[in-house]
Amino acid sequence: MTMAPAADQREAPHAAGRRPPSKQGLGSRLLWAAVIATAVALYCTGLGRADYKRQLHSSGGAAGAAAAAGGGGTPGLSAAGDTIHTILACNGGPYIGYQTLALYGSWRRARRMPGGEKMVAFTRILHRTAHDELSAFVPTVRVQPKHPECDGREAEPGRRWVSACKYPPLDRLNAVAQFFQAAQADPSLLKAPWVYSVDPDWLWVKPLVAPGPAEGAAPALGFFYPNVFPEHPKWKDLLARKLFPPGLGPLSAVPRTGPAPILMRASDWMEAEPDVVKALDWVRDMYSFSIAMAVERVPLRLEGGMRSTLIVLPPAATQLGSATQFHYTYACRIRWAANASLAWQFEKRVWTRQRVMEEVPLVPLPPPWQPGLFIGPGEHKPPLSKEQHDLFTLLADTFNKGLQEVGGKRFREVLGPDVEPAREIGAAAAAAAAAAAGAG
Repeated sequence: MTMAPAADQREAPHAAGRRPPSKQGLGSRLLWAAVIATAVALYCTGLGRADYKRQLHSSGGAAGAAAAAGGGGTPGLSAAGDTIHTILACNGGPYIGYQTLALYGSWRRARRMPGGEKMVAFTRILHRTAHDELSAFVPTVRVQPKHPECDGREAEPGRRWVSACKYPPLDRLNAVAQFFQAAQADPSLLKAPWVYSVDPDWLWVKPLVAPGPAEGAAPALGFFYPNVFPEHPKWKDLLARKLFPPGLGPLSAVPRTGPAPILMRASDWMEAEPDVVKALDWVRDMYSFSIAMAVERVPLRLEGGMRSTLIVLPPAATQLGSATQFHYTYACRIRWAANASLAWQFEKRVWTRQRVMEEVPLVPLPPPWQPGLFIGPGEHKPPLSKEQHDLFTLLADTFNKGLQEVGGKRFREVLGPDVEPAREIGAAAAAAAAAAAGAG
């Protein structure tokens, strides 16, 4: 997959022009689509009650909702200001836990930088049958998983972590829905008017700044993913005929984004819960979230390439640009030109054994730059530029500093005294979230 060029910075066309359909009408269309063999379900719902959503649309957005919080709204939800609450939905295990420690450490470091005081809260939303080894050390709210088989287990001591889960993030969007459903009853779950969704394989290099006060007109921020392409011939008929009927508008109104990274007002967060759409494979939740954004007409500015203020994805990216974070979903490798042997790699897929949580090892830095280094793997790869070498070095160094921030293998000792107690959203709240998704 290639990165979007720098010019791919745009405001999604779905931000204006159409009156949003009722959730009842949309729900009936999508439940009907569930019987289609190629798609099971797509549910779109707002933060909660329809009267609250109507209040948002009719009263000037979040500020109007705050004014009406005493009647039909959600009392206590912060609706003004430019502070940010970061959420991470994941299901634990050593592979995710190790990344989460580096992520959380980098977030803590960024908070101490100028502007970092606006990053006021971090919550890990754990979709797992029981709390895991990080729940007592990283701010955590556990929700009820729909797929307990995704918990995983250690095959044998020292062996790889195994799971019967066919798609590890399968419960991610449902977990976020449970979190926001619970926030209606307990507004203390939300600490800021802007909510930023991330993945475990993220690292903060510097603070993220909100696009403006939440009570203002600034649109939400998302990342332009070129591999999310609703108009692609492979699946445009599925999307157009089954999930986004022509009456809702052209497929170009569906933003090419996903549920992370997304920086949105708390009042605009929604659930878009997909089930298996085999043709879409690992991007299925990205499509469903994008369709939900289009249906709900959430104003959204997508940033891509080197102009993104959110993330860069090495090795496709060659420099940090305007970004504040790394997203290391792809392996970064350096090879020697003389014999094509591996000189260095940064590859998250090797972090699957329980020992990474026991040892919390630092990752090696790249060898010093010199002519004769190439980007790998494979043949016919370009020479490694000094600029990209510096980016790889920054990536590895930022990861290590994140781990050092939380104490490395001493993370329990370093984080334990200060962390807020883990919380849990019970089965009743999970059922309420499911009911809201089905009934709108």
